[in-house]
Amino acid sequence: MPRTSLLLLGLLAVLGGCTGSGSAPDVAAVKFPRGTTLERSIGLAGTPRQGLKGSYSRLGYLPGWPLVVREELAKANSKRLANRKTLVAFVHLTDMHMIDAQSPARAPYLRKFSSPAFDIADAFRCQEAFTNWVAEAMVLRVNSLPASPVTGAAFSFAISTGDNGDGKQTNELQNYINVLDGGPMISDSSGRGYVGCQDDVLYAENDPNVTDAERQAIYSQYYHPNPVPAQWAGRIQPDSFKVDYGYPDYPNVLLAAGRDFRATGLDMPWYSGNGNHDGLVQGNFNLEGGTLEFMNRLAEGTKMLMDLAPGTSPLDFLLCIEAGNIECLDRLEAESPLRQVPANPARKIHETRDFVQAHLSSPAVPGPVGHGFTVENLQSGKLYYAFEMAPTVRGIMMDTVNHGGLADGTLGTIQAAWIEEELRKVSSRYYDEAGREVLTGNPDKLVVLFSHHNLLTMGNSTANPPDPVLLTPTQIEALFHRYPNVVLWVNGHSHVNRVWPHADPLKRSQGFWEVNTASHIDFPQQSRTVEIVDNQDGTLSFFGILIDHLAPPASTAGDIGALGLASISRELSANDPALSIPFQIGAPTDRNVELLLKKPF
Repeated sequence: MPRTSLLLLGLLAVLGGCTGSGSAPDVAAVKFPRGTTLERSIGLAGTPRQGLKGSYSRLGYLPGWPLVVREELAKANSKRLANRKTLVAFVHLTDMHMIDAQSPARAPYLRKFSSPAFDIADAFRCQEAFTNWVAEAMVLRVNSLPASPVTGAAFSFAISTGDNGDGKQTNELQNYINVLDGGPMISDSSGRGYVGCQDDVLYAENDPNVTDAERQAIYSQYYHPNPVPAQWAGRIQPDSFKVDYGYPDYPNVLLAAGRDFRATGLDMPWYSGNGNHDGLVQGNFNLEGGTLEFMNRLAEGTKMLMDLAPGTSPLDFLLCIEAGNIECLDRLEAESPLRQVPANPARKIHETRDFVQAHLSSPAVPGPVGHGFTVENLQSGKLYYAFEMAPTVRGIMMDTVNHGGLADGTLGTIQAAWIEEELRKVSSRYYDEAGREVLTGNPDKLVVLFSHHNLLTMGNSTANPPDPVLLTPTQIEALFHRYPNVVLWVNGHSHVNRVWPHADPLKRSQGFWEVNTASHIDFPQQSRTVEIVDNQDGTLSFFGILIDHLAPPASTAGDIGALGLASISRELSANDPALSIPFQIGAPTDRNVELLLKKPF
């Protein structure tokens, strides 16, 4: 995601993330820490020097992170350990970003234009070719867990809260579904091994009208795992990632990453959600005004831009996409440095109906059929639904993507009305907008909300065609406070670990917790287990425990098996000079947590 909201996110993490008690649990209170960050964590083996000259660092195992008890919304009773009852346990996956790194629709050349005011550093990441292997390593980690780590309850399901693919391409979507179901993974989308900005093919290497300086300018922008080709030694220098930060060589790793394979698949049912990279082209652009034709021509075509033409700004390029201006694309292709690559119709940009149909066409095992989406979603185009998490717990998957464009999210009044209808079905009481208590006579269930965006990133004011009247973040929070049965909100989007308490200023409810989990593309490449527990003393506990994928922390140049590739990916992500490891992993109060809350009924 464009990190336009991350400074605010970090500030609020500092302000809100230090208010927990910070107390560590009795070791006996955790039944199965093995395989989680309670047992051990992964981080830089030495002193972090990100962004400094020659700063590339290796990863290693570090001590486990403590389980921090947070009591902002309710106090912990020491007797809860003996009496607690697990209501449901699940695994939270988010921002998997399955990337076709060989696609000519990608725009890695935009990274060099990134600045604090215009942060587009995620236009290119050194580890983009490894996303299939990271996802497989995460599935293997989840399957390896004997049970939920704190209480030992069996996991009921896994759930992904969006940004499942990256470029809205059909082949990315299918790889996402197949890696969770267990199916064929197509890593080599070119059919010729890795073809793209990180390979050994130099721009216009046989063109006498192109100078070595021009080739160098393009070559330097992208990390190349192989050394400079021997025939260019002395004429072309290593790329800027190697020169400036000391990135190592990983010979032949792109060839290995491009292997097709059959994914293992989850051992449990899984549910799915919609993220801005699933609903919008490049996570920002809608498909109106010719954008679909524009992007399909790029994605399915044979022309890969290696850089923007001199005098063309990134804004010029982005406006071309937004307008869907084919004449603009013609000019870009005529004036910009490019290379010929194999075409692939599987890169076709998918639309909403395709997204739902792909889930409905998924095998019945591990299930459920549609992974939350139904034929009704296919017919209506609405990407939100409700589902039973457990006999006493209801889940609501929201669609917070603004289908008009831009990365951050929204919630409109049409979806909000549907959410209220679903909440009333499982609430014996709620409060209307005037603050009056309303009794429904309906049986009570706890409600867990799921979405791609978190509350801090729900301020997108772009017109949203399917749901044009938008709620502000303040109105969204107030809506949830009117329903005391809303106890937890689980989300992603920001690629960081964060936890926020939301107390109700009007005292209508006991408040709710918001849990945000990091991505699979940026460091720390983690997921989170969640256990909902009735302490049977008038309080609930939500345990959120972070897990690393199964790959070892120390990468090895010669290890190019499945876990070796995922290990290299994590190490490359940890050294990205555009990111900060402390910021990404969050404070201790954002990582392994027990979140206390008064029971609403």
